[in-house]
Amino acid sequence: MTGLLNSRGLSEQIHAFQDEYYLRGTDFMRLHVSIDDISAVNHQYGYDFGDKLIAVLGDRLRKMFGLTSSVGRINGYEFVILHQIRDRRELSEIRGMIKRVADSIQEVDGMAVTLYLSLGYALYSEFEDLDELAQSAEMRLLADHDDHVPVGNRQSRSSDFFRLYDNLPISYAVYQVHADRSRKVTDATLFYANHLFERRAGNPLEEMLGRSVRELFPDLDESWYDMARRAALLGETIVDTLYYKKTELRYYITGNQIIRPGYCSFTYQELDRDGKPVEPDAL
Repeated sequence: MTGLLNSRGLSEQIHAFQDEYYLRGTDFMRLHVSIDDISAVNHQYGYDFGDKLIAVLGDRLRKMFGLTSSVGRINGYEFVILHQIRDRRELSEIRGMIKRVADSIQEVDGMAVTLYLSLGYALYSEFEDLDELAQSAEMRLLADHDDHVPVGNRQSRSSDFFRLYDNLPISYAVYQVHADRSRKVTDATLFYANHLFERRAGNPLEEMLGRSVRELFPDLDESWYDMARRAALLGETIVDTLYYKKTELRYYITGNQIIRPGYCSFTYQELDRDGKPVEPDAL
């Protein structure tokens, strides 16, 4: 439909970029671009119009990046661009390039449109691993998308990506932290939580995602916010215990930066009075 590379074509091309990295030291980025809320476009204007919009976007991306890059589409509304980077300062120009692409599409099939795009990118030099490169770019796309869309869509996208954690036998959650000018974390937004976290929190997941941690858990100890700061902003690995006075329970927790600076994940394992982990089946 777009004349761009498919997943197989991208897979072949990325190995050529990888070879250039090791032969000549030329770094490259994997850039994911998606249309925000394409389902609403399809619902309002029909799938034929949505397909035309996707085709126009694919053509504009190829014109913007195609001469020195490889451009492909990996699903209905998501594009992947492989682009060599010779100077890290180029990274700051990428969002501007994507905005120019979005702004250039003002009409499709005689109908006025305003296009909003999300993007996420990662450098090969960050990982030197193609699977981790793809995963990081997709996670950063998800975070960017999360900043723009309604909570319902946010829940759907985050659940799709983190579904491998849904049935983890330990409570697991991802947060976006909010800090003041001194980089002290003042609050956080619950970005994703698995089924066991939902069960222990006692509230339906759809009522918690996208909401403030201070609003959801007002009795949470202030030490949690400092641990979130260290994990999300400083990239530290957190291993500690946390007492939650509302339930009078103590948890063994681990935390790490995830997606990009400003986001972190935490696991929570309940401890008994002797400080031993409580098995999930006993909860």
